[in-house]
Amino acid sequence: MDSLKKLHFYRKTPVDLTEATSSGGVISIVALLIMVYLFLSQLIMFWQVQTVTDIVMDNSSGSQATMGIDFDVTLARLPCQYASVDVLDILGTARINVTEGRHNFHVTKTRVVTEELSMKRVPGAKLATPDLVQSPRDEKRDHHTRHDAIKALKKFPVSEHRDWEEDWDKEIYSFELTGDNFEDKLSKYDFAMVDFFAPWCHWCTELKPVWEHATGLVEKTTMDYGEDPTEGWHGFQNRKEGMFAWEDYNGKHEHAPMTLVDFLNQKRDSLGLGDVPLHGRKRVIMAKVDCTRTENRDLCRQHRIMGYPTVRVYRNGAAHSMEEYQGERKAEAFLGFVHDNVPDIPMSEDDSSNTALLREREAEFHANLDTETHEGCNIVGSVEVKKVPGKLMFAAHSNYLDFDLKSVNTSHTIQHLSFRSINPKLEDKRSLRNSASEKLLRVKLTRRKWEDKKNLLRNRLGSYKDSVLRYLWPLDKKRFVSQEPHQVSEHYVKVVHSRMNLLHFKEFSVYQMQVHSNAFAEDGALPTTKISYDVSPLNVHLTEQRRSTAEFLTGLCAIIGGVFTVIGLIDSVLFHGTKLIKKMELGKAE
Repeated sequence: MDSLKKLHFYRKTPVDLTEATSSGGVISIVALLIMVYLFLSQLIMFWQVQTVTDIVMDNSSGSQATMGIDFDVTLARLPCQYASVDVLDILGTARINVTEGRHNFHVTKTRVVTEELSMKRVPGAKLATPDLVQSPRDEKRDHHTRHDAIKALKKFPVSEHRDWEEDWDKEIYSFELTGDNFEDKLSKYDFAMVDFFAPWCHWCTELKPVWEHATGLVEKTTMDYGEDPTEGWHGFQNRKEGMFAWEDYNGKHEHAPMTLVDFLNQKRDSLGLGDVPLHGRKRVIMAKVDCTRTENRDLCRQHRIMGYPTVRVYRNGAAHSMEEYQGERKAEAFLGFVHDNVPDIPMSEDDSSNTALLREREAEFHANLDTETHEGCNIVGSVEVKKVPGKLMFAAHSNYLDFDLKSVNTSHTIQHLSFRSINPKLEDKRSLRNSASEKLLRVKLTRRKWEDKKNLLRNRLGSYKDSVLRYLWPLDKKRFVSQEPHQVSEHYVKVVHSRMNLLHFKEFSVYQMQVHSNAFAEDGALPTTKISYDVSPLNVHLTEQRRSTAEFLTGLCAIIGGVFTVIGLIDSVLFHGTKLIKKMELGKAE
């Protein structure tokens, strides 16, 4: 026991040898308060989360040197059939009109109706585009040229004379409409197709003989002569059978083909029905409008004609329609389209339920289009790009249309735009099958998954609302209106990759954006919407951490010992100073 006493660091001073003072009591209370305050501050700091931000170079390479762009953009005044999505970068990569299944991209288009002023989508007015529809840049249609049209007209003539071989103006069947008689003329017909053209347009020149040939055939095959349709069509069981017989006959007699009327008269005479009546009720009209003429410019503008030739469809006498013919430009294609769509004309067979349902949806969609609305295109997709400066472009394109550049408008709404990692590190080991599914989901994020992801990040980054969260989706829910012709809209996006290592969450990555938007008019330019992005070579690492228990205890001991020592020194100075002053006063008194 005696040896342990020798090791005692904290030896006690007898009470008789100590002296207590009032000033010492006050100082002790102050010391106690200071120690309590510092202890509580140390405790609060121990429980607080500290944020450490580091700036490092991006060392990604290979598959890690790519990123994904998710976008949901509505082109309010550009139909889907012309909407093209292009991806370009500074390395020379040019992926034109990206679509599903190509370049590891996933892009879908939906036809929508938008309001004239607000650009808001009309609720319920949407129509999904078929998955197999070709993109406007890859579109390959079997259109007849002028030469093909002459050969077809020779094989399946509408009239006996051949003057049209030298001058097409002598074989005119389509009625030319103007702004003054447009509505009045169309109101008299159950079904109408109108070709909006411009004389300088190459494709309009190619279409002209095809259009006249088709118009002549439509006129002969859709006339209502007041005969009972249940008794057949000019002696044939139905129209399809009659047309097939005529085509078969002329195919075997190319040296002496018969006109359709002569062929039908021959059939009717064999049955004692007499010739085809000279007069009847014309239920279908195929007409044309020259948009370059002064009196027609307002008409073409009201019908939002942005390219030539544009063939519009009008039903039941309505003079306002935005339904556009998108089939092949051949006489038989036009004829088949009319035969399939004109109501109450005897058909060879009833429409299937799927076809009827599709037509009903088409009709409901076009019913929302009028002078105060536009047909637009909602483009939703995910693309994979390299981490180099590049552009995501939305523009109008068609292989078989000459655009009126002044009429093309790329006003748009960005519902969502974000960047993301394509190959994030998997925190846990997974099977090959699960990894493949994970990769598929990372590439093909849907709109619902985007919203789920945004809500998840809002919850995780709630305490970083001003420093991180506000820069994740700065363009979401914003509208941009093109008010001038030839207007190009460009959004400059600076992208910074940030790694977040937050407490209670596994490490994850986000891409912050700083955006500047600009719009300018460039004469002669095709209006486009560009999203130009530039990826910073610096990465931000944000780490959350708490003080360790050892650091807390070390700081606590330093506080208690330091305060005790410092206050003790102050007390000693005051005590001895007071005594010294008293001695000095006592000496003076003596």
